[in-house]
Amino acid sequence: MPKKRKSRQRPSAAPRPAPESDGATSSSPGRLAGLVSRPAAWLAGVAAATLVAVLTAWVPQHGRDTLAAWTGAPALRIMPVRTSADDYALPGEVTEAADRAVLLDSSASSSKLPDLLRRHAAAAVGQIKVRLVLEGDRNSLRVTDLKVRIRKVTGVLSGTYLGVVNAGEDDSIQMSATLDAADPVLRLPDAPHDPYFSRKQIDLARGERETLDITLTANRNTYEFDFVATVVSDGESYEQVIDGAGQLLRVTGKLPDYHRYGTVLVADVGEGYRSADTPTLCSFFDRSEGC
Repeated sequence: MPKKRKSRQRPSAAPRPAPESDGATSSSPGRLAGLVSRPAAWLAGVAAATLVAVLTAWVPQHGRDTLAAWTGAPALRIMPVRTSADDYALPGEVTEAADRAVLLDSSASSSKLPDLLRRHAAAAVGQIKVRLVLEGDRNSLRVTDLKVRIRKVTGVLSGTYLGVVNAGEDDSIQMSATLDAADPVLRLPDAPHDPYFSRKQIDLARGERETLDITLTANRNTYEFDFVATVVSDGESYEQVIDGAGQLLRVTGKLPDYHRYGTVLVADVGEGYRSADTPTLCSFFDRSEGC
């Protein structure tokens, strides 16, 4: 019986590695996205540069005005109001030792006297000089009027009189008003019958300043007052109050006889206050009894 032949099994062939891709097919979507994104990025850059250029041109011209309007900032800026006077009157007498030391000490008077006058509600006697510095905070604005607004009227102060001997003259006055008038109006010295703002207006651009030196006089009463400016900007008109750092300004009349004051103290320029002899008192109050 013939023998059966055993069938030989060929060893299985090792799997062939998949052919490496050249990237043309698998990376086609990424390459396409890159090709598309490059023009988009270029356009975005151009748009950003254009926007920056537009804003750079717009902000100095209009942007600051728009931002200021959004924040409610006034178009007219007021620098700190400065006042000066030769003589002052207080409603009462100065009795505190520390305050009397301020009056008597010339070195202390220059720095501490303004605070003493404020605390004792002092008023300038006869006249007060007010310096207003106006500054524009828009591309353009116009001040069409500036009025004195009297807030309170009382009798002439008679507590303490503080006078300065040989006070200097100031020739920088540009306009004035008398508060004894029914309607105090600012006028120029060379045109006393014409209100200043009936002939002129003040135009200011951003950063421009205008200085006004104003003298307010009083004889009959004590007046507490501020100013009201009418401002036109961005096609709108509004009123802006000007005072002394939140405090009303004060000026009072002068009594004719020094005997009517509780205390009269005088000082030479740069010196402390002191009691005065009769000739000095009469130089201040020439209608006093005995002068």
